[in-house]
Amino acid sequence: PSYSAATRPGPERRSWLDGLREEMSKLERFNAYEEVSEDGVPGWNGKSAPTVTDTLWVLKKKRDAAGDVIEYKARAVLNGAQQLNRNSAIESFSSTVRASTFKLFCAASCIKGRRRFTFDVSGAYLQGKYEDGEVVFARPPPGFRTFDTRGVPIVWKMLRPLYGQADAGRIWQRTINNQFLKQGFERSEYDPCYYYKSYPDGTFMGCCLYVDDGFCDMDVVCPGGDADMKELAAAFDIKVKTDTDYFLGTNVIEHSRTSLTLSARTYIGKLVEKYLGTPLRDHAPTRMPADHTLGTAYTEALERDAMLPKPDAAKYMSLVGALIYAAPCGRPDVAYAVGILARCLTFSTANLMGLAERVIVYLGQHADAGLVYDGTVPGADVLVGYSDSNWTTSHSTSGINVELANASVSYSSKRQQCVALSSCEAELIAASAAACEIVYLRGLLAEMGVPQHAPTVLYVDNQGAVELSKDAKSCHRSRHVLRRFFKVRELVHSGEIVVKWVDTNSNKADLLTKSTFAPATFDKLRGMCMDAKSVSTITFTGLPLYLAAGGATRSIYSMWKKCFINGTSVSD
Repeated sequence: PSYSAATRPGPERRSWLDGLREEMSKLERFNAYEEVSEDGVPGWNGKSAPTVTDTLWVLKKKRDAAGDVIEYKARAVLNGAQQLNRNSAIESFSSTVRASTFKLFCAASCIKGRRRFTFDVSGAYLQGKYEDGEVVFARPPPGFRTFDTRGVPIVWKMLRPLYGQADAGRIWQRTINNQFLKQGFERSEYDPCYYYKSYPDGTFMGCCLYVDDGFCDMDVVCPGGDADMKELAAAFDIKVKTDTDYFLGTNVIEHSRTSLTLSARTYIGKLVEKYLGTPLRDHAPTRMPADHTLGTAYTEALERDAMLPKPDAAKYMSLVGALIYAAPCGRPDVAYAVGILARCLTFSTANLMGLAERVIVYLGQHADAGLVYDGTVPGADVLVGYSDSNWTTSHSTSGINVELANASVSYSSKRQQCVALSSCEAELIAASAAACEIVYLRGLLAEMGVPQHAPTVLYVDNQGAVELSKDAKSCHRSRHVLRRFFKVRELVHSGEIVVKWVDTNSNKADLLTKSTFAPATFDKLRGMCMDAKSVSTITFTGLPLYLAAGGATRSIYSMWKKCFINGTSVSD
């Protein structure tokens, strides 16, 4: 809500006022600003100073993993767009931890049996530190003193970055990075938002950082790690939580120190509520996110004859954008469908809108599905890769799936940049992309304390691509292939990767290259990518959400079990 709406009399007024007071006290506690008269600001023209930036209140309800409101949050936010309009040279980029890094971190933590915890930096940007020469002036938002005793407007000379400031994220990342390095942590060479430290007693601590949220692990007994967390807490205002049930839209369900599940149940619930026009109970059970109609709809959309009107096209963009975030959160089963839908953002059609809503329905009915990492299974600490391609007359799709601890840690479904003239060429392009991803994952694993001593096996289901990845062969059918797609051969010769053939029916990357599966085949591939033990619960555990929505009688319940459990015995 707006500031005026939140402060009007109503049932939530007191809660919003508490949030506003908390933010005001936080600004004072961190000594975030210094009041100065505007006529003393550089550029003062007798009426105002054009170098002063406006501020506003941003109010938002913070929810927990169950979707319940746990905090009425207020932020004093700077209008960063005004800053950029005045000075487009401001460097505003700041990195965040990659989704694949986070999944790999969880898998490595299970292998090592470490204890995990999260932390949240309260008012992180307000704890950033300016360097010499960085000066920002801002007008205070409603609720603060606005004029001095002479009647001249008061402005803030910022001593700390405000949220919304164009480079606030960059300043905060610089500040916390300096603190980690000061405490002896090493910054990853492969992901700038992963930090790790090995202690003299042989113990270890690692941390994935996403702006102001951290997901950490350390050995069960790690005095050095505990001391470092205390030092970090002394440097910043942080809240440490030992329960790791929710992190950045991902539900983290811990079974033990050596096993956990990553799912997007809470995030999916928000998608269902926001984008489905009718309750979930009104939709028929959906066994797969897409079928052959996806390819047909995509081909029709390329003709650009029946594009959606602007309001519906904007909704389509918003819906697909939300799905793009859901796919990396432990849902490789929707990656291909989401990838195809994302190719049509500027020329969407009614059929594509219907298919996008079908993916939402599928996710809602299978909300509990996720990646199950188990560090105790044989070979859990060995990285294994799969690549595949669906060769077509236009740009083919590359599917990459890399697994550790019995489930996927990195997966993607991407349109290839060039037209492949044969299935062998398309498979070689996919294999090279997978090889590059494996190099990055191997480097990260070494930093996480799970080094790969043997070459990583990359499985490909095309014999020609396997042979070309091993030896240079001059042939009129392959000599036109760009040199960059032979990166996999270089990595084979360096001993980092071994390429082996695998039968198509056992290629786990097949899930990421097509939607024309028989339901039983789809279930099998999904189970292989998301851990075989979860196959019996993937479709069934979405049912409580369906039941909670008020749908399904006992007969529908029985039919659901017959259709989706495939004979697996599940307790009522």
